Amino acid sequence: MPKQEVAPTRVAADALTVLGAQIRLARHEKNWTATDLGKRIGVGPRTVTSLEKGRPGVAVGTVFSAASVLG
Repeated sequence: MPKQEVAPTRVAADALTVLGAQIRLARHEKNWTATDLGKRIGVGPRTVTSLEKGRPGVAVGTVFSAASVLG
């Protein structure tokens, strides 16, 4: 059975956008590339970019790993 995609609510989408922007800012403050962060959390740079853009398809564990690594 294929995975069913559920669109986030507007509030959830806004929260993803804010969190992604905060993660991007923290990454830039550390002068890390998307590749640098990706290596630290076990994903590729495209996933980091998706996370920072607030795309809902990124696994919640990946989002929290990035937030944790960045402090």
